[in-house]
Amino acid sequence: MAPGIIETDMLRAVPPEVLAPLEAQLPLGRVGQPREVAEASVSLASEQASYITGVVLRVAGGCVQADERQVAAGTPGIREELLGLVGDETDKKLYSSDREGM
Repeated sequence: MAPGIIETDMLRAVPPEVLAPLEAQLPLGRVGQPREVAEASVSLASEQASYITGVVLRVAGGCVQADERQVAAGTPGIREELLGLVGDETDKKLYSSDREGM
């Protein structure tokens, strides 16, 4: 599973004036709900998905596509903007793909 921006306690701490522009960039126009990630997980764990292997399911409201367009345009993506909100360097490493030195 690769969840996108999901409404969690951590996300609720992000000020609305910061979150609104990020949310507007999502192709579905809203953040995801924990229930949506859970339902996708249950679906993958079901017998109906028994032949699905080696797949990363992105439950991200199209966030990946938005980031790819931004990279092509040379502007920061949603991931980078959210990482900018994390003040502590350790937290930045936890929420980034670069975990060297941890």
